[in-house]
Amino acid sequence: MPAIKVFQIDDYTWMAGATAKECFVEYVEQSGDDETLIEFGPPVELSDDDLNRLTIRSEQGDGFEEHTFAEELAMMIDRGTHFPTFFASTEE
Repeated sequence: MPAIKVFQIDDYTWMAGATAKECFVEYVEQSGDDETLIEFGPPVELSDDDLNRLTIRSEQGDGFEEHTFAEELAMMIDRGTHFPTFFASTEE
């Protein structure tokens, strides 16, 4: 299995997969938004520093749980998530 990476698609969306191209194709299939490449340029692979600095906060029962992007990616891989896939967004 190729290494799974996280790519920033635009200012508020991240996808996870082996390549920027497969992540962008999946993003377009899920969102129907094929103008993002024109507006924001190609997806950008996050560095290890980014993966350890950025966090995901999600509701868990009565509270919230927070993980770094690196921790979340590791959990997705451990769960057997199919890639490429949506990873995170700042929008609800």
